[in-house]
Amino acid sequence: MSKEMVEAFATLEKEKGIKQEVIVDAIKAALVAAYKKNYNATNSKVTIDRETGNIKVVSYKIVVDEINMEDDEDAQVLLEEVEDKYP
Repeated sequence: MSKEMVEAFATLEKEKGIKQEVIVDAIKAALVAAYKKNYNATNSKVTIDRETGNIKVVSYKIVVDEINMEDDEDAQVLLEEVEDKYP
């Protein structure tokens, strides 16, 4: 996203009465859904800098000693799998 997009949000708010927050929230939701569909990332977060238009999508996992089958298995990673890579 760019500054032009941020300007477009302001224009939509002014001309159509759609609040920028509604537009940004819809874009965030769409990006989370697309990221989940394409990368099977169940724990993802989208942030949009409303001044620069920069978008950041982060997917994260919870480090556990043992996978809990009652929780989202895709959102967990075993400690033994990551402790060498990330001490």
